[in-house]
Amino acid sequence: MRNSYCLYVRGNQARSVRLPEFIAYAKTNPGKINMASPGIGSTPHVNGELFKVMTGTNLVHVPYRSAAAVMTDLLSGQVQLYFGTTASSLEYVRSGKLRALAVTIERRLDALPDIPAVAEFVPGYESSTSSIRRSMPALPRTPAIMSTAGPISW
Repeated sequence: MRNSYCLYVRGNQARSVRLPEFIAYAKTNPGKINMASPGIGSTPHVNGELFKVMTGTNLVHVPYRSAAAVMTDLLSGQVQLYFGTTASSLEYVRSGKLRALAVTIERRLDALPDIPAVAEFVPGYESSTSSIRRSMPALPRTPAIMSTAGPISW
């Protein structure tokens, strides 16, 4: 489950909605869905921006100071969407307080086998911490060893 994220909505907002229906709704209601993140440039923010580009949707980014603040507002309905970590949100999904529409890695998770990968509906979509690091461009004067070293292991 390491480096995996899910696209979450509040449980009572989307009991039977699947990802294709959510994308269709977002396309017909541009600018009406708030997408929370724990800050500009954070992995959830980048996941959401990639999703917007690849689906042609217009989601409104709402940056917060922390993931805890995002979760509070997502659970209370102040925001409608969050690309959060799987590990920190799994209990909310199991209790029905949140609904996971999809995982952002390339395949389904063993912990959530009924939750599809975004790539099942949006070909080529895959976003995890390691894939984002692999795709970061280097600045023009970056020493060659730094730009070819590969992903960083923490």
